Amino acid sequence: MTRTTALRPCLTPEERAALARWLRAPERLYGEGQRARLVLLVADGLSILQAAVRVGLSRGHATTWLQRFAAQGLAGLRSRPRGPPKGQGGGRPRGGRGG
Repeated sequence: MTRTTALRPCLTPEERAALARWLRAPERLYGEGQRARLVLLVADGLSILQAAVRVGLSRGHATTWLQRFAAQGLAGLRSRPRGPPKGQGGGRPRGGRGG
């Protein structure tokens, strides 16, 4: 028995077309294409687990991306920079061994 999910996206024709373009765009980051495929598969009726397995994600990560899509639309699927912004520190101080 397949469970239904509240995270099943109801895509507009424009969103569906944009996600399909993400899959075909060679300049698109791999992860963004993977997320686009996930959303399309779940929108087409696969369970989160089935779609996650197909695209190579854990169920937890797939759920996170679907939640971000539900809250933010296509922008929620875009890759974000990691770590502190440049020039904001976060690393070891330059120079010697401290002191």
